Amino acid sequence: AVSKNLPPPAAARIVAAQSDAAAATLAGLDRMKRAGAPPAARLARMEQHMRENKLRAATLTERLSRGAQIAAQGEAEEVTSAKEARRLAYFLFWNVLPTGVQRDHVTQEDLEAFLSPDKVRAALDSLDLDKDGHISLQDMRDAVLQIYKERKHLAFTLADAKSVVARLEAVLGVAAHTLAAFAYLVIFRVDVGRVWLMASSCLLAFVFVFGNNIRSVYESLVFLFGVHPFDVGDVLLLDNKDWAKVEEIGLLNTVVVRWDGVKCWVPNARLAAETVPNVSRSEPRWEGFKVAVDITTAPTVFESVKADLEEFFAGNLGEYSGKFLCVANFAGDPLKFTLCVWWEYSHCGEELGRLSLARHGLYMRVAAKLGSMGVRYTLPPYQGMENGMGLPLRPPGEGSTFMPPFAQKAGLRL
Repeated sequence: AVSKNLPPPAAARIVAAQSDAAAATLAGLDRMKRAGAPPAARLARMEQHMRENKLRAATLTERLSRGAQIAAQGEAEEVTSAKEARRLAYFLFWNVLPTGVQRDHVTQEDLEAFLSPDKVRAALDSLDLDKDGHISLQDMRDAVLQIYKERKHLAFTLADAKSVVARLEAVLGVAAHTLAAFAYLVIFRVDVGRVWLMASSCLLAFVFVFGNNIRSVYESLVFLFGVHPFDVGDVLLLDNKDWAKVEEIGLLNTVVVRWDGVKCWVPNARLAAETVPNVSRSEPRWEGFKVAVDITTAPTVFESVKADLEEFFAGNLGEYSGKFLCVANFAGDPLKFTLCVWWEYSHCGEELGRLSLARHGLYMRVAAKLGSMGVRYTLPPYQGMENGMGLPLRPPGEGSTFMPPFAQKAGLRL
């Protein structure tokens, strides 16, 4: 509030004065304690400081609330949407890139004109997503969008943590007041034994009814704050197959949105009992596929496909890291080979649209290459089989269609 109503220098002086006053009070209390001052005098000194200075947030709930507000205010002052984040990326790129140069990327020397030497390396590592030594416009855009999403998810995570801690604070408050009630009864010389006998009967019934809920709350607290396997915005694989994005984290349930837009409430107890892969916190994603080809396929085909893949990955470093493997493997059929291709993306694959487009481009590239080299998959020749009219099912030679199992029982010869 001070920084909004006053100029920055004045606000800084007031904040510094408040900090100095608190430090002076603590130093004075420490000197009074070493000098042997009575507790009443130190309490009076503390009361004087509390009267003269405004109290600041002290509880964990209030601190989390302030952190969420600060994160939300910082986001609102900088960018408020993904569109503004892209606009900021274009602005940064074209202002850092020197005028009159014949290149479409930012180098380390360009960053040195704006940043200190110790920050240039960190900035280059953060903005150069494909790790090719320079920052392209696509790198700048993706990096700024990633930073914007991380800040947005951080604000949501703080807000959810505040709500969870507030509920926990209410539960602990009830327990503390219950214990304090017995202390009050002792002070007023009430027969605590009779009261405890009556309260224990109610407590037994309460535990019998709500025991499982109390255990679930405890397990959820350990899972969320002890293990902390995900944050708001992370992508999980429910049942190791269903893509789901975390939208909200609660004390007992976690709200996720599946790939088809369906919103699901998943109990934290279930997530704690299962293995839930976190795609967002994973390393760059690996994938692969296999294509069956005839055993007569020339070895040069495999080498040509490998060379073509090297060229394809080198030209798309924004989507692929360049690491791949292309080998021939046994297909199970004695007359077939399997062309196996594995590759690594440059990202973890949490964005389904981006992942699907990259996968589609690679599939089409391999299919076009195999088609241009005349690679085919044919069935072995079938002879001696006739239909009910005495005519062959198909002419002798290499087959091109699948023969159903019931038609292969009689007279099948390879």
